[in-house]
Amino acid sequence: MGEGTKRSNAKSYRQQLAVVGTEGTFGGGLAGALPVVEEIVLSCKHIPGTPNPTVGGRVDLIDRGQPAVEVFYTAQKIGYVGSAGTTILRTELKIQELPSKHLTGTITKVNLTLGSFTVLLSNY
Repeated sequence: MGEGTKRSNAKSYRQQLAVVGTEGTFGGGLAGALPVVEEIVLSCKHIPGTPNPTVGGRVDLIDRGQPAVEVFYTAQKIGYVGSAGTTILRTELKIQELPSKHLTGTITKVNLTLGSFTVLLSNY
């Protein structure tokens, strides 16, 4: 794999935003009785010199009006949500309109080489 391809893949990974799950409900029957689980996976950038995120760790995503939504882990800012994720949090989930202006998620992947990690929001 060429160096340009690696950089492109790394950039794509950092900006990845995947919406996983289903919207609405299934038709009648047993499948229609199942609860709908909506999940959003957000790519985040780690701030060097702060505690390293760990898979399974709980984080708070807080919108304090900065260019990006901030990520806090063990009460310390460790990073921020990528631009695509910040847009989703602000326009779709209306994080700024929540009384606490925050949501809680779980770290699902960590890549310290790229300085990135992903956060899963479930049933927000």
